Amino acid sequence: MIGKQRKIGGKCLVTTVLFSDSAETLHDRVELADVPALTEEQYSVGGCTAAVAPCDDTISYTAPGNVSDPNVTLTSLIPYGAGTVSYYRVCVDTLPMHEFDDTETRWDSASYTYQLPLSVMPYYIHVRAYNMDNLGGEVMNIGPYRYGVPPVSVVEAKNMVDGSLVMIEDCTVTAVFADCAYIEKDGFGIKVTPAGVLRVGDVTSIAGTLGTVDGERVIVTE
Repeated sequence: MIGKQRKIGGKCLVTTVLFSDSAETLHDRVELADVPALTEEQYSVGGCTAAVAPCDDTISYTAPGNVSDPNVTLTSLIPYGAGTVSYYRVCVDTLPMHEFDDTETRWDSASYTYQLPLSVMPYYIHVRAYNMDNLGGEVMNIGPYRYGVPPVSVVEAKNMVDGSLVMIEDCTVTAVFADCAYIEKDGFGIKVTPAGVLRVGDVTSIAGTLGTVDGERVIVTE
């Protein structure tokens, strides 16, 4: 490949990284003309093959969003084994990203199903592929999922009983105070507490538990 590029000519920077059970960088953005031929001391066949990264081509899954069925299913589209993936590890939480520590649930069957709780909190599914040497590779983050809490208008929310789980999408933050904020949609507003990181003018989605404080309806987000 290096020889072919030299025949083409032009400016070219070369980075060479060897992967096995660890990564070793031989060249980092080195001018093509300065790249020497690899020697046996620099390169030898490693003992590990990276697992095929989880993606839409290797895993099918329930489409994210507000789902009516709490069972979210992942299905492997490739066979397990050498050269593809030995197994996956799966974690479900309320964060968009997850740092794996290799204690997560192991998945090595055709499908994996997780039952979402009834909650206003968004849930994310994180999948990491492992090779035959138990080395983790790329991570796939899927979500968010919400089950059992369809979005409502401000008027509908105010007519619900205290303790109801509510979600209002695409609302505008109209006021922010030390301990609360106000949102508005379609000309109707409601109090939200705590204010958190909300700023006036933000267009966001608010989810929480409906309550009444001093005769005023409020959405508690914590």
